[in-house]
Amino acid sequence: MRRLFIVGNGFDMWHFLPTSYMDFYKSNKEMLDKLDLYFSGITGSTTPWADFENNLGTYDWGSFFDYYVLPHWNGQ
Repeated sequence: MRRLFIVGNGFDMWHFLPTSYMDFYKSNKEMLDKLDLYFSGITGSTTPWADFENNLGTYDWGSFFDYYVLPHWNGQ
């Protein structure tokens, strides 16, 4: 017999797991700060990535592609 456990929102925090946004940001700060350049709504924010869903609409995929993908695509 198999069991499926569905854990609701807050379970991780109740058990003091480091799964908050700030825990994620602290462990990935260097990479996330570099990506700020591609989201016009994030730059200069005192709470970086705090409004991520809305800032997805400001994502400049062309610049990101040109900088990170295109050089590898051409074999450079």
